[in-house]
Amino acid sequence: MNLLFRMLRLLATFWLRAKLTSPEDLSVMRFRVLPTDIDMNIHMTNGRYLSIADLGRLDLALRSGIAKHVAKNGWAPIVTYNAVLFRRELRIWQRFDLESRLIYWDDEIQIFEHAYRMVGGAFDGQIASVVLSAAAFYDRKEKAFVPAERLFDLLGIAPESPPMTARIERFISSYKAFKDDARPRSLAA
Repeated sequence: MNLLFRMLRLLATFWLRAKLTSPEDLSVMRFRVLPTDIDMNIHMTNGRYLSIADLGRLDLALRSGIAKHVAKNGWAPIVTYNAVLFRRELRIWQRFDLESRLIYWDDEIQIFEHAYRMVGGAFDGQIASVVLSAAAFYDRKEKAFVPAERLFDLLGIAPESPPMTARIERFISSYKAFKDDARPRSLAA
């Protein structure tokens, strides 16, 4: 319910925008910081960045055509880890573009980047925040995440992942370390 009207707008209009034909295609959506997005500092609250990133991934899924396969198979989109870097505040009424793209994948993980670029004002064009998300589709019947290769097979493409960069390697290492630390411990420990 958090972003209901923005999501309904996306669902009603995505088909008017260009189809995405490559996994590395960029989704760009324009938003404005609304009074429902702010905290006591009169800027966008930190949790809203993650919620709006969900819309970026939804736009990628809809415009690439993968969303229809996800719905048909009953798969659930799951985000397993996020890292957020805040550089500039987005104040109330500030316009910004959300730039979303898939930046890496392998058999186990898909990594998305969401950049929040300021539109207008003294910081026009500057990045306010960047979110990296580890996400995938979960097949409830198979009780496993769907490999990226299977998703691309459904789209009739066979792309290679962009290369592993030091930045992506650090993100994955952080994710794995955090995941290992968060595993349930026995009561005896």
